Amino acid sequence: MTTSARTAMRTPERRLASIADAADYAACCGKTIRRRIADGTIRAYRFGKRSVRVDLDDVDGAMLEIPTAAAGRAARAS
Repeated sequence: MTTSARTAMRTPERRLASIADAADYAACCGKTIRRRIADGTIRAYRFGKRSVRVDLDDVDGAMLEIPTAAAGRAARAS
C-alpha cells in the first residue's frame, strides 16, 4: 500500500462550505456562524487570504436537540 493510500484511508471526508452556505444549511445568519467560529464551537479553514470554509459536520454538531414534554412522558412511561 502506498503512503498516499494510507493517508487517504485515515483522513475523514470533510464537507466544507462557505460561511454563507453553512448559514443557509443551518437556517441561520452568517453572523451566527462567525460567532460559533469565534467561540470555538465550529472550526474554520482558510484558503488563501479571504476564503473561509467550515465543515458541515461541525455545524451539525453545534445544533442541540431541545427535549420536549412529550419525550419526557414517553421515557417515564416505559
